[in-house]
Amino acid sequence: MLNYRWMLTTAITLFVVLATVVFLSIRFAISERSEQAWVVHTYQVIGQLQNILSDMQEAETGQRGYIITRQERFLGRYHASIANARKDLQIFRAKTADNPQQQMRAARLHMLAEARIEALERALTNARRPATVTPPLLAAMDEGKKWMDQLQNELANGVANENTLLAARIRARRAAEHNEVMASSLAGLIALLVMLGAVWMLLRNNARLARSEQKLENQSAILQATLDNIRDGIAMFSSQGELCVFNTNFFEFLDFPSAHARAGAYISAFEDINAPREPRIPKNIFSGTGDRQVSYHFLSP
Repeated sequence: MLNYRWMLTTAITLFVVLATVVFLSIRFAISERSEQAWVVHTYQVIGQLQNILSDMQEAETGQRGYIITRQERFLGRYHASIANARKDLQIFRAKTADNPQQQMRAARLHMLAEARIEALERALTNARRPATVTPPLLAAMDEGKKWMDQLQNELANGVANENTLLAARIRARRAAEHNEVMASSLAGLIALLVMLGAVWMLLRNNARLARSEQKLENQSAILQATLDNIRDGIAMFSSQGELCVFNTNFFEFLDFPSAHARAGAYISAFEDINAPREPRIPKNIFSGTGDRQVSYHFLSP
């Protein structure tokens, strides 16, 4: 009963430890995946800011190429870059919907980009006039440079903000990885300690059981020696009918075969042997002379 309870307790403990390991592993894996997703998201936002800057620079390059060469192919590049810049601004606004600071920056970027585009358009309008460098053209180009500088500065601030978020999210991801490793290591250590404890308890119980068996063997030897020195035939059966202890006189006096002289023999076997026997009458009952009345009775094994 003690061993059963011990085995049940050990099994429950191991199950709890393993369940804890699985729970912590799943929890930290989900946390690490979430942090990794935020890191990827931050890289995407930084890339989007860089795309906006690249689009505006491409638009400026196309505009200047047209002003210098008066070739229409530069205008195609100019208009495509403006369209890309507006689209990338919308994507940036959508990707930063969870960040109020970046939403405000998206509004400022939209204002600056549109102002820059308007300045580029004015410069193109002035450039379509006679090919001379006029004060309005220079003023438009100077204004465009001013807006471009502000746009670049705002984009740089946006990238800096995202880099700050990126560093924080990388630290959070590394913390999640560290927690996962620590939890798994701790759970493994606990499981190892439980297993070592189980082995120690098993060895202790085996040693205790060995001592108990040795003690029982000694007591059994003492009992058997006592029975063997008794002149009567003695046997004891358990409540289930199994032979527990006996001496040789029991088998000799009752004429039972020695093949049954073993612990665990069932009493039914002795009953089967004794059933067909005829009662044996001692000879000395009828000895002597004269008429007399004798009373006697037989006892079966």
